[in-house]
Amino acid sequence: MKGLNMYNEDKGPVEYVATAVSIDGTLYEGEDAIKNIPQGVILDTVDIGRSNIEIWNHKVVGDFEASGSALTTIGPDAEFGGRIWIDGCGNLTEFNNKVEGNFYARGSSLRTIGPNAEFGGSVNFIFCGNLIGFNNKVEGNFIASNSGLTTIGPDAEFGGYVSIDECENLTEFNHKVPSNFFASKSGLTIIGPDAEFGGDVYISGCKNLTTWNHHVPGVFNASNSNLTIIGKNTKIGGNVNLQNTPLSKQILINAWKDY
Repeated sequence: MKGLNMYNEDKGPVEYVATAVSIDGTLYEGEDAIKNIPQGVILDTVDIGRSNIEIWNHKVVGDFEASGSALTTIGPDAEFGGRIWIDGCGNLTEFNNKVEGNFYARGSSLRTIGPNAEFGGSVNFIFCGNLIGFNNKVEGNFIASNSGLTTIGPDAEFGGYVSIDECENLTEFNHKVPSNFFASKSGLTIIGPDAEFGGDVYISGCKNLTTWNHHVPGVFNASNSNLTIIGKNTKIGGNVNLQNTPLSKQILINAWKDY
């Protein structure tokens, strides 16, 4: 759900108004009305994006839009049955709640994802520079490109593709990925023994990664990396790109010798 943008043909654009609708159809319009929603009321949809509302502690069965808001706290009674947007929330540092749908926190100030957080869809933490750790289950895709991630914990699970492109502080990955894996220009130095990949793998520009020992069913792109070793038992099902790597130079030398 995106922001409520109304237009009056006589007056032009109308000032944005925060809204919430309960499951019984009650409309709460404006920040004061929403702040005074009685505890226990279950909401159908909520749009408090760009508002000055700082605290949210209600259950929402549908979509929850709070991008660019002043949120500082999402309380323990809050649950989300649809999608949630908290993009650009500069004052919200922690999230520890259940979300049934997709979770968008792009460019937010999140630092901590608590142990009670559950994600029933995809998760997007792109440009979350303060987020350094993640240790939760994600049913869908996990997108954390250009984030501050340093650690992906042992309890983390991924149901879709994983994107950690340009995560310069993340040095190790040791998880199962059922789909594509994007880690170009990341700080990876180690791909652990428990890692598995179900699709394409992109590690182009990974200057600290020198060894690869994992099967790849799809495309394997390691161009412009410092890859020097691909394990002899490694199987790759798609096209391989080793352009501008130490391996590509060795392949040319060997080809010349064979010739």
